[in-house]
Amino acid sequence: MMIIDTLRNKQEEMKRLQAREALRKNKSQQEKTDARFRILLFQAHNAVDILHYMKVHTNFVPTDELISSFISLFEILRSAVSGGLADSTRVEDGEQALQKIQATTKKEWTAFYSKYTGGTVSTLKVISGLDKSVTADCLERIQAAASWGADKATCEKMIVAMAEADTFISNLNMDQDVIAFLQKMNLGHATLMDLTQNVSTWIQRESLENKIRLSFVLK
Repeated sequence: MMIIDTLRNKQEEMKRLQAREALRKNKSQQEKTDARFRILLFQAHNAVDILHYMKVHTNFVPTDELISSFISLFEILRSAVSGGLADSTRVEDGEQALQKIQATTKKEWTAFYSKYTGGTVSTLKVISGLDKSVTADCLERIQAAASWGADKATCEKMIVAMAEADTFISNLNMDQDVIAFLQKMNLGHATLMDLTQNVSTWIQRESLENKIRLSFVLK
């Protein structure tokens, strides 16, 4: 009887040990799921915040498809928590939904960015020889936000750089003759035939005579 009692006691101890181990594993797994949910919630909030900021400051309007994807994500987030604990399956659904949103937003932003910054960027490149410190700095900040996924600070810097670049370009008082001349000059194709009266007047007005060099083309 003593042996049987001892075995029974050992079995009970093993059951209690297994129960404690299962509880420990479940608790650890739940903590990981809750942490994933908090990260997902932060990322979703950040995505909405940046999207709203860019809409206000650049008129970037998300498509109906993208808005619908965000609504679906919010529904997943609302249903992911029950009794104060996050459900791992719903959290995974939310992560996949957010990845889809990020891919769609990146695609839409890339198309918008080209139109939004294209004119300013090309003009900055054309006039880069006039003041490289200003043009290079503006270009760097503008192009840093070319790919969606940049943080809000990068987006804010792009907005400021666009405004500074537009002011700088406007202050140069360039017409199409001047822009065409500078484009050819950057490509090494400008000749004396491109020095129209408008271009010559602009060069003198901006005191750029000593910044422009002419050379012979040997054929």
